[in-house]
Amino acid sequence: MTESAVFSENETKTNLVPVYHATRPELVPLVLDNGPLPMHEEALMVFPGDNHRQVSFKRDLKCLYNIFDEVAMWIKPTFQRANSVFARVTLDACITSDPVFKLLINPDEVLVADQNNFDVALEQFSYGFMDRVYYRAQKYWSTAVTLKDFSTRNTDFDFPEVLIPNYVTKAQISIHSK
Repeated sequence: MTESAVFSENETKTNLVPVYHATRPELVPLVLDNGPLPMHEEALMVFPGDNHRQVSFKRDLKCLYNIFDEVAMWIKPTFQRANSVFARVTLDACITSDPVFKLLINPDEVLVADQNNFDVALEQFSYGFMDRVYYRAQKYWSTAVTLKDFSTRNTDFDFPEVLIPNYVTKAQISIHSK
């Protein structure tokens, strides 16, 4: 599919910049109708065919989101990981075969954080190393910067992820083919 001409016109008229959001194929109609789902809704959905291990993993994710959001209250109080829509800075960073949406967002209103801190915390959580989980959560939020700052600074992120805290409207979305 290609992007509409209106989308490109909106992009040039405003200070909005593109980021890329991948989603499960079965969620495409929902995203087209309502916009991308916040991470806690999308990642924690239980789908038919999910096995016990997948359901257990989603419970661990929910606990970890709560820890990260608790730490965020002290460092970035206007943000929460669980209630954010996730995206990637570049299309190449969407390492998935799932459908990808191009989202236009204000670079001053979103954060870029290093997902590697979350991934390491998830592993440490599974082993019960809670002090290390809280350390990673603190590092995640204390090193997060706005997308505008990310594009002008030399950040040392292993796997940057964009956190969009507010609703993404249908006018800001187009499906993108890889």
